[in-house]
Amino acid sequence: TRWSKNKLDVRQVELRNPTLACTVQGTVALSPNDPPASRMDLQSALRISPDQLQQELIPQRTLQSIKDTGEVRTRLRGTFRSPSLDVQP
Repeated sequence: TRWSKNKLDVRQVELRNPTLACTVQGTVALSPNDPPASRMDLQSALRISPDQLQQELIPQRTLQSIKDTGEVRTRLRGTFRSPSLDVQP
């Protein structure tokens, strides 16, 4: 990661354990005078075995992506006040 003024650049943060692995990268621009207006654009890849999921609770497209590629990709963007989460196949 790299911090510069009010901007955090996340080059790659990785979490691994026996059940799941996750990588995250992107940027967060903080707004000191109005923290909820701070902006983010973060992409992640979540890798988990389908055996570890309660498959009936997972949307079909997301579950199929996990079964086909072993991962699901997400993008979190917008402001802290009004974030948007996209799940990409």
